[in-house]
Formats: sequence, structure tokens, C-alpha cells
Amino acid sequence: MVPRVPIPGPALEIVAGIVLGSVILVEPDATVQALSIIGLSFLLFLSGLEIDIQRLRGPQARLVGIGLAGTIVLAVVVGWLLNVIGLVESPLLVGIVLVATSLGLLVPILKDAGAVGRPVGQLTIGGGSAGEISAVVLLSLFFSEHS
Repeated sequence: MVPRVPIPGPALEIVAGIVLGSVILVEPDATVQALSIIGLSFLLFLSGLEIDIQRLRGPQARLVGIGLAGTIVLAVVVGWLLNVIGLVESPLLVGIVLVATSLGLLVPILKDAGAVGRPVGQLTIGGGSAGEISAVVLLSLFFSEHS
């Protein structure tokens, strides 16, 4: 009998992909890459469908905004510290990358836990969505400045 491991399914799928990719040396061709982009797009679309906009107003929207602002401040501080130490050349890029979340991983884990419909699940999805959107906008601005 195999003991039950309290690790979310999506985390095990990522580990399995890493192990299979490194041991078997799977070389993704154009078809696999296209399917991965389509799958990721579909997963993010489904994540967007899970957000109940009516519940993310007022105090909860304020909490998402405060959490996002705190995340941005902490990310910039970490980027700056890594620059001072000499580990990175672009502290702003590191800060922007640290703001990004993995909404594609958050939603399946929340679904497995049955927390998507609860306030904590909606707040987590709202914060993750805000992090994803702000990271995309900030990366666009960062690279448009450098080009």
C-alpha cells in the first residue's frame, strides 16, 4: 500500500516533468511547444473564470491592492540588495520578475483543496491575478525603455 502524500497534484506534475525531462531528455518539438502555449493560455483563461468580481470589491479589493503594493516594494528592495551585493546587474528586472506569480499553479491547488469558492480562495486568485497583470505591464514598460 502506498502512503498518501500531502503534496498538491500540480506540484507533483511539475516535479515529474522535471525528472522525466532531465532523465529521458525529452526534446520538445514545435508541436509540443505549440500545445504547451495553448494549454497555458487555456489554464489562465479558466483561472480568470474562477474570479468572482462581485466579491472582490470594497475591503477585499483594498486588501489585494495593499498586498500587491507590499509585494512590489519587497521585490524592489530584494532586487536592490542583490545589486548591492553584486549578484545582479538589473535590480529593476529582478524586482519585476519577483512580482510575477504562478496563477496556473495557484488555481489547481485551490481547486484541489476546495477553497476556490471561499473568501480566502477568491482573495488568493485576485492577488495572483493582480500580480500577473502588473508583472506583464511592468515587463512591457521595462523592455520598451531598453529598446
